[in-house]
Amino acid sequence: MKFSRSVCRNAGLPCLLLAVWVNSAIGAPGACSTKTCTPTCGSVGSSGVPCRVVISQDAQGPTATIQNFASPPNADICVLRGTKISWSASASTLKFTADFGTTLAFTNLPQGSKATFTGAAGQTASGTTVTPGCYTYSVEHCTAAGCKKKDPKVIVTNVLLHPSK
Repeated sequence: MKFSRSVCRNAGLPCLLLAVWVNSAIGAPGACSTKTCTPTCGSVGSSGVPCRVVISQDAQGPTATIQNFASPPNADICVLRGTKISWSASASTLKFTADFGTTLAFTNLPQGSKATFTGAAGQTASGTTVTPGCYTYSVEHCTAAGCKKKDPKVIVTNVLLHPSK
């Protein structure tokens, strides 16, 4: 009995630490290190054009693609501060979520609240960027076959969005 308790106690801690380390390496919403970029979409102001990002899925999982811009899926998205970002989804989507975690990257969010944008096919969710920085976000895309996640990033230069690959 004492031997089995010793084994569980001594083996349990390394397993727990390994699980924490693996989860932290996967990525999560929050800050990232890139600070500057060349804006790839949208424009600022009351007459500005929103940066439109379409959430869909390919063989590798969810994709966040800038609409009307020649870039590969999950490329960094870079916008100027004050640009509205609109999230929408492909027709086969049951639900999508773009989760930035707790951040001050967008206007109209109380301090300490989560910046989460959700919708489905035919729906748009949007927010206007306010705080310059680099932000990692989690994208979840759900179809009838199930849900898949990916962790890209956004940089606000003023702003960059960059998915993990």
